[in-house]
Amino acid sequence: DGNSSGSSNNNNHGQSRSCRYSVRRRFTGSTHGGALLSRSMAAAFSLLFALCLREGFPNHAAWTARLPASVAGQTKMLHRSLLCRPRGHRKGLTARSQTEVDKAETTQPEKTYWMNFTIGQEVSGTVKKVTPQGAWLDIGAAKSTGGGKNAVIELDEWLEEGGFPTDYDQVKKSKGNTISARILELRAMGKAGGQVFLTRRSGNLTRPKVFRVTKTKGNQFDDLKLVAGLKPDAWINGQIVKFAPWGVYVGFRPSHPKRDTRVEGLVHTTHFADGFAAKAAVGDLIQVRVLDVDASKGTIALTMREPAGL
Repeated sequence: DGNSSGSSNNNNHGQSRSCRYSVRRRFTGSTHGGALLSRSMAAAFSLLFALCLREGFPNHAAWTARLPASVAGQTKMLHRSLLCRPRGHRKGLTARSQTEVDKAETTQPEKTYWMNFTIGQEVSGTVKKVTPQGAWLDIGAAKSTGGGKNAVIELDEWLEEGGFPTDYDQVKKSKGNTISARILELRAMGKAGGQVFLTRRSGNLTRPKVFRVTKTKGNQFDDLKLVAGLKPDAWINGQIVKFAPWGVYVGFRPSHPKRDTRVEGLVHTTHFADGFAAKAAVGDLIQVRVLDVDASKGTIALTMREPAGL
């Protein structure tokens, strides 16, 4: 009995060593592949973490393409294994609820991460909300850290023929409608997040560079004093930097010696020049006059019209 017991222990010990050896060979390709094992396990844990978050990797092929060839083969095998195993081990789920969860996963449409869209790509989506910035569409983009899952058509890109949308109520009525647009810009916003910008305008997708006042800085008091000192009949060269439902914002230099200084003012719709709305575009250069400066609020009112009496 003692001999048989010892033989059994030796056999079990041998089987255990053989199992460890085969597992190690399976994931490293050799018995001396410690570095490769570490990389494979790191890939496995990243995949497992994504599955725990219920996100998965919809674009797994693109993800593994960035890995070394020796690791990519192992991650594909791990990916298939990890995707199927957790389904039967979710604690607290009845057989019925487990079936409902699995069905929901298979019927849910695949999401596309913002960086996988291409400039000029035709997309369509439902307008989820309308803000002074523009209309926000659900185009099937995966939620990102920077800008969420909705893409935006800013007001200057709303009209197919271009120009300023004088009837903002029509833009607001688009909520709930499905509309088509093209990808205009994919803007990274830090920490792997990004925002998708769309356009309904036809023609070229190239847009002029726009020079903005820093949002956190705003119009400075000393610069506002320079603007307040301008004569009412003095014309200023400025650039349209933004559309809003109530008008366009124009950026300009308040003084030639201070070339690095810029301020922004509003041209209200009631102070548009005749025919301006039909051809207005962000980035265009126009001439404006100063109507009023409110230093306490940091705002500048501009006009495109001639002074009264001229």
